[in-house]
Amino acid sequence: KGHGWSGRPALLPACRAAASPPSGPPATASKPDNPRNLDERTVVLHQKYHDGTLAYVAQNLQWVEQKGYEWDGILSAEEQDGIRRSARARLFRWPQLHAEDVHDALLGPQPQRFCSVRDGASSLGDPLDNVFVISLPRRPTKLRHALHQLLAQGVSAKIVDAVDGDAIECQEDIYSQGVLPLPAYQGHKNHDMSLTTGEVGCFMSHYAIWHHMVENNIESALIFEDDFDLQEDFRHRLGQYLEEAREESWNLLYLGRSPVETDIRRISEHIVEPGYTLWTVGYLIRV
Repeated sequence: KGHGWSGRPALLPACRAAASPPSGPPATASKPDNPRNLDERTVVLHQKYHDGTLAYVAQNLQWVEQKGYEWDGILSAEEQDGIRRSARARLFRWPQLHAEDVHDALLGPQPQRFCSVRDGASSLGDPLDNVFVISLPRRPTKLRHALHQLLAQGVSAKIVDAVDGDAIECQEDIYSQGVLPLPAYQGHKNHDMSLTTGEVGCFMSHYAIWHHMVENNIESALIFEDDFDLQEDFRHRLGQYLEEAREESWNLLYLGRSPVETDIRRISEHIVEPGYTLWTVGYLIRV
């Protein structure tokens, strides 16, 4: 999301890693139903995801056709009007995060730590109290789900009001903010579509947190979008995976992803160096 846009200043990862379930040996020959030679676990996971998506759309076809996903039905017309005005104002505060844009959700122990080691946790990339959840104010039901996930795993976070792509009315809105397409950008590697305003809003939302990290000397942060699901024992698992990546000089660690190329190499039981990967639903970033 947002790979074709740049803001100020640029933050480019030196290398990437991804938390991944263990898998067997990589395929050596392309198959008609698996042209990218993804490992069997990844293929099965993607098939399950896409089958579930198709089933959900089929069961909620009228809701999808009427674009019911744009607004939660629990919001009144007056509330929707207020959110529209707030979203427009939020757009022009970018890339700053103001106090009104960030909301504390203290749902776990304070101070927060994911690694078991007390000394050197920050050097492993432990985000500590720097957990951020990006959420559109017009979708409070999604935020409620995210809060339930955090509460169940005892994770505290800061809820960040997203930059809403629907608040963008014309190209000048984003050009005036210094947001421009990268030269010769032609879309994701697997399609040539132009970016939507939703994708631009997604980029701006993530960038605002990166900018906040630089301004406040935050070395590492865990960033979620509000449609994540956490596995059982998430806190312990994350600490374990950071330990496994100890020897890697990583800047970006995916916690949820959609790989479209086979992994470059396996680092440990749960960590790989990924090939081309989509999604920003959950990741750790170090600056």
